[in-house]
Formats: sequence, C-alpha cells, structure tokens
Amino acid sequence: MLISASGDIRKSSCSTTVFRLISSPVTFVTAVGAVDEAGQHARFSQTGPLLSLVAPGVNVLGLGPGGPGHWQASGTSYSAPFVAGTAALVRAYRPSLSAAQVKHRLLTTATHPAARLPNPAPGWGMVNPMAAVTAVLPEEGAAGIAAVIPPAAQGTGVVPQDELGPVLAVAGVFGAGVSC
Repeated sequence: MLISASGDIRKSSCSTTVFRLISSPVTFVTAVGAVDEAGQHARFSQTGPLLSLVAPGVNVLGLGPGGPGHWQASGTSYSAPFVAGTAALVRAYRPSLSAAQVKHRLLTTATHPAARLPNPAPGWGMVNPMAAVTAVLPEEGAAGIAAVIPPAAQGTGVVPQDELGPVLAVAGVFGAGVSC
C-alpha cells in the first residue's frame, strides 16, 4: 500500500503533475489531502477525483530540529503520516488483510462529509483511526477479524503462592516493636 501526500498547490508548479502520477487509479495508492483545525479543506491542499482521504494538515505540531525540539508546520506532507499510521494500526490488528482491503477499510470507516462521495475536496472523508481499527466490515468475513487475547487471559490462571512475603511481613511487624 502506498500512501502519498497529495501535494500543496502553493509550494510547487509540478505538484499537480506529481499528484496525478502518484494518485493514478491503482488499488493500493492512497492520496491524502489536508484539513485545518476546524475540519475544513485547507486552501493549499490539492483537490480532485484522485484524492482518497484527508487528515489534519494545518498547524500540525511535531518533532523538529532546534529550539525546544518541536515545530509547527502545515502541508499535505503532515497529513499523510496520520493516514500511514492508521494503516499501520489496521495491519497490526488485522494482519491477514491485503493492501486493497486496508485501503477499503480506511475509505469505508472515514468520517464522511455530508456530500456526494468521493468529493473533490475531502475525497472519502477524514481518516478515522478508531473506526478503521475497530469496525466490523461484513465484506471482510472471518479474514478481517483477529482474536485479541488480553495479557491477563494468556496465562494458566494459577498464581504461584508467595511463601516469603508473609514471613517478611510478620518479621517487619515484630521488628518494628523492637527498640535498641
């Protein structure tokens, strides 16, 4: 699965060409646009029928060199990691899914705008990590469902008896009453 920033209109004259090349209608390619803090289309983000999803891309706080170790920036290059991280979570939770199935899951579980889909500005909507990982999609069948065993349930359930702890506790109580 290839996740790509759709490109910023203001940064380069070749952004549109690169966007069209990377976002060709191939099953495994996901082009990501940007939205602002209010969830509205970022004015610099590419739009069009090849856009798959959007994610936060305005004033994103991240790690960076210099100063206090972080910086704040905007661009679709900051949106794509949100989608890539969500895809990684889906693959970790549902390792049997193919790249096409992961993309389908991301598009299906996105927070959809109240508009015809796909929409030129938000694509299929804003990536929704919680829904992407937890939703049960009927079309995936048993392949999409992974059994998750909590760590406490993995053991035998038998706790070994602590023989030294009670002795130390009693010795501590009696020892506290002894003064020298």
